[in-house]
Amino acid sequence: MIAAAAGLTMAIETGFMALVGYRRRVFLVVCALANLASNLSLNLTVDLAPTTWRHGLVPILEVAVVIVEWAVLRLVVGGPKPPALTSRVSIRLGLATLATNALSFGLGQVIF
Repeated sequence: MIAAAAGLTMAIETGFMALVGYRRRVFLVVCALANLASNLSLNLTVDLAPTTWRHGLVPILEVAVVIVEWAVLRLVVGGPKPPALTSRVSIRLGLATLATNALSFGLGQVIF
């Protein structure tokens, strides 16, 4: 089930990023790999956590995932010097990253 969730996340989030205009091949590859790594990390952490922690742990980890994915994708967009956090490019990318994660989380809840 973890592999299915990771595959679904990669497809949804990378596809959404392409739909909103991020179509460079290197961006989409890094996006897919970042989603694979973050999804597997999150799901394995939750699976290994004590049952009583799981409901509280998921929102914290989801916020961390958005921040880490945004940071990684900012490097792809900006090269060695990523855009400033408050720049229009960075904010747009941050909102897109938040939206993709919300979409994949919601669809994952419905499917699984």
